[in-house]
Amino acid sequence: MTPDPFFSSSIGRLMLDQSWTYLGNQDVSDYHVFRLRRDRYRFEPTGQERDYVVIDSASWVNVIPITPEGNVVLIRQFRHGIRDVVLEIPGGMIDGDEAPEVAAARELREETGYEPESIRLLARVLPNPAVQNNYLYLFAAEGCRSTGQTELDAFELIEVFERPLTDIPGMIASGEIAHSLVITAFSLMGLVAPVLKPSARVSDATDDLKPVLNNLHGEPK
Repeated sequence: MTPDPFFSSSIGRLMLDQSWTYLGNQDVSDYHVFRLRRDRYRFEPTGQERDYVVIDSASWVNVIPITPEGNVVLIRQFRHGIRDVVLEIPGGMIDGDEAPEVAAARELREETGYEPESIRLLARVLPNPAVQNNYLYLFAAEGCRSTGQTELDAFELIEVFERPLTDIPGMIASGEIAHSLVITAFSLMGLVAPVLKPSARVSDATDDLKPVLNNLHGEPK
């Protein structure tokens, strides 16, 4: 779909920015991990007012842990939203004023028992700005080694395992990895696009990953 040139212009963007006037909010309910909030807006083109429900929640982190051998540390855990086990990367909510990179290292240690040599931000993304007000910080953690000690919450049961980084494109293509935000994280490392080419084979995708692996180990491209 071709973008409307009007809304790509400075005047069009200004109209979009000024089309809604925030009038106030009211808390609806508190569910510990998030609060439901009702925001009141006036739509300026018509003058009509309307309520919009917002999920008010802390921002969180996801981290791709990579071992010195080029494996990625993955986890499986039960997710109540779909009543099934989901394959993911470690992650969790940021505590208070905690720096995102500190939260990423903490969640990695607590959920998997792995400690990284270094950690770097890949991107800060909006998980679902239509109804959520938080951010997701995506990290890559390199040189991860297992300490054998996890710090799981009382209601957490997590399977931790390693897979070669080169397996990731095939796991996404097959649907074994289906969590959209996990796929987003891997896409930022160049591990998704090869799968989306109609004529691509998984073997082609793994060939494309060689520069990524070389970069992780500091080897020449």
